[in-house]
Amino acid sequence: MMEEHQVVTLPVLEQKELTPIDLLNNAINKGVDAAGVVMLTEVFERMEAKRAEKEFIQALIDFRRVCPPIPKTKKGVHDALFTPLPELARIVDPLLVERGLTYTFNTFLKENMMQIDCKLYHMGGHSTITNFYYPIDKVAAERMKMTATHAGASASYLGKRY
Repeated sequence: MMEEHQVVTLPVLEQKELTPIDLLNNAINKGVDAAGVVMLTEVFERMEAKRAEKEFIQALIDFRRVCPPIPKTKKGVHDALFTPLPELARIVDPLLVERGLTYTFNTFLKENMMQIDCKLYHMGGHSTITNFYYPIDKVAAERMKMTATHAGASASYLGKRY
């Protein structure tokens, strides 16, 4: 005579990801002193920064894989072709955002130079800043009848494109 076997399905237990607070509470409950808690916190922060940097690099790799060549559609001084900033943004912004990336600009006037800082952020928490310095061409500004404000804005605009 054959025995019947009954199949029993056990529920899958979801393992909760521990938060930094959970880890610190566990350490305190196991008797880790204040110096140990500080050390654990520093280790965790370094691990998180490294994870965020890896995610950032992967997002950049993914972006470069899909970013098309940027067409130069406008003629500037001496007939040099360039891509206007709004056109550049129209092409790259959606590709960046899909990968959790975005950017901001800060500009600073330093004597006859415009400093443009571009900060690239990733949603994982990592960011990097690139500085670009662009001269304010006072001779060209005078020739083109630009005010000092317009000359500075022109240098800022050119620097952001680069």
